[in-house]
Amino acid sequence: MQSDYMYMNDVIFSLSDDVKLMFQTIVSFSSTNSKTYSNYNEYKINNKSSCNTMVKRNLSYYLYFDDRRGKMGKLCIYPEQMFELLRNFEHIKSIWIDRDSIGLYAFMDNRLMVSNHDEYILMRLPMDKVMKIAPGVLKTETEDIKCIDFYLNSMEPLHVTHSSFLGLYYVLLHLDMLSYANTALSFLLLMDTPLNRTDFASQSSGQALAEDTSTASGTNGRTFTSKRKSFFDK
Repeated sequence: MQSDYMYMNDVIFSLSDDVKLMFQTIVSFSSTNSKTYSNYNEYKINNKSSCNTMVKRNLSYYLYFDDRRGKMGKLCIYPEQMFELLRNFEHIKSIWIDRDSIGLYAFMDNRLMVSNHDEYILMRLPMDKVMKIAPGVLKTETEDIKCIDFYLNSMEPLHVTHSSFLGLYYVLLHLDMLSYANTALSFLLLMDTPLNRTDFASQSSGQALAEDTSTASGTNGRTFTSKRKSFFDK
C-alpha cells in the first residue's frame, strides 16, 4: 500500500451544496513527534517459504458533517452515538413528519409558522460539540414548506426538506460502519498508482507513481478492531 495515503473521505449524503455527511476511514496518521503510524501492518513470524506473514489491521473510522458555510468545526459521529441518533431520527419521522399530533405548526396571517417551540432535540457529540434539531419552515417565493432545521454547533439553521431528511435517515439506518470501513481500507490496498490526483502542495495534478517508502508500524488512538475476515482472507 502506498505510504502517502492518510485517509479516505466519502460523501455519504448531501444535505445542501455546502453541507455534506462524510464517512472518514483513517489509513495512517502522524503523532506529535512526527512519526507516522499505519493502520495496516504485516509481520513476518517465521522463516518458512509460505504462510509466514501475519496481517494486522486496525479499523479507525467515523461520520462527520462537512459544513462549508463557515468555521463550524467537525461534528463527529462514532458508532456509540448511532443508536441515539437513529432513535432521534425515528422520533422526527413518526411524530414530526408522518403525523403532527402535538401541534407543531399553525397559520398566522396565512403564513405557516412553528407554534410549539418546546419540541426539539439536543444531541451532544464528541469534542464538546452540539447538534440541535427542530421543526422549521422553509420560505420560498411561492409557498411556506414544513422542514427540519439542523443547528450544527451553530445558531445558523440549515433548512432540510422532509424528503431530504428521509433520504438521510434511510442512508444512516442501513449503514454498516464496520463493513464500510473494511471496504474502504481494502480498496486502498488495491491502489498501485495515483488516480485523478491533485497535488495541493505544488498546485498540479498527474498520474506519477508514488513509491512506498513507509517505515510506519502500529497504531494508537481512536480505533476499532474488526473481528470479520478481511477482503484478502482465504
